[in-house]
Amino acid sequence: MIPVVRIPADFILTEYRDPVWDLISRTIEKTKDFVLCLYCEKVDDMTAVANFVDSHSEKLRIKTTIKIWDICQRERVFLDVPNGHNTKSRFTVSQEGIEGIIQAMTFLADHFEFMGREKSGHPVVKHQKRNDSPNYDSIYKK
Repeated sequence: MIPVVRIPADFILTEYRDPVWDLISRTIEKTKDFVLCLYCEKVDDMTAVANFVDSHSEKLRIKTTIKIWDICQRERVFLDVPNGHNTKSRFTVSQEGIEGIIQAMTFLADHFEFMGREKSGHPVVKHQKRNDSPNYDSIYKK
């Protein structure tokens, strides 16, 4: 199952949209696939958000949805930046706004790094051979 990450889209309407968008792009490059859900509080903001996402779509390699909050609030997601709303999600970022988006992208990169670690970094445990067979002395003690 591909995880869904829901973040507020109001950062696109601020002067911090380019640095935050670069952070999202870097997170996408580091991680595996996930679905990015951008939500808007007001219907009027959806046009500006959709135009910005469409003009910067070359940086996205993932499925991106834009929804109004009233519709997407009932959906269960993997990671959520709810901006004070009560939601159903596996992980919730307590920070609001741009700080919450930064914290969510950092968590997502760390999570996928942890899940994708090689198991070879851990020492191999050699199991002790059993020597309780009835003919142990005749086989091994010659």
